[in-house]
Amino acid sequence: KSVLIDDEVLATCEKFKKLAKLHMPSMLACIEASKEAFSKAGAAVSKFGDESITRIEKHQYENQLKEEYESLGEYIAEKLSNEQESFDLTDDAVKEKLEKIKKIQSEIKTREESLKK
Repeated sequence: KSVLIDDEVLATCEKFKKLAKLHMPSMLACIEASKEAFSKAGAAVSKFGDESITRIEKHQYENQLKEEYESLGEYIAEKLSNEQESFDLTDDAVKEKLEKIKKIQSEIKTREESLKK
């Protein structure tokens, strides 16, 4: 009969270890080593998954940043090409775009710092 090896089963095996001196100690050592290995593997997989998500988010923010720079550049080029219009940093549209860029840069920096840990 197959049994899930939990703490209760291990405790029972430990009690009867003296009755099976040839195979029980090595079996218990293998089980403990397997539990430790699976625990480490699970933690590694979880860390890899978390880091992958953070990298994807960082990449998405970098793409958004590029789009915002392009949008700002197009806006400024349009203003400069029209001889009767001018712009400065107090222009509401420029201020809005610069604020958005700062927020995106902050999000990218947060992701970078998270990946360094």
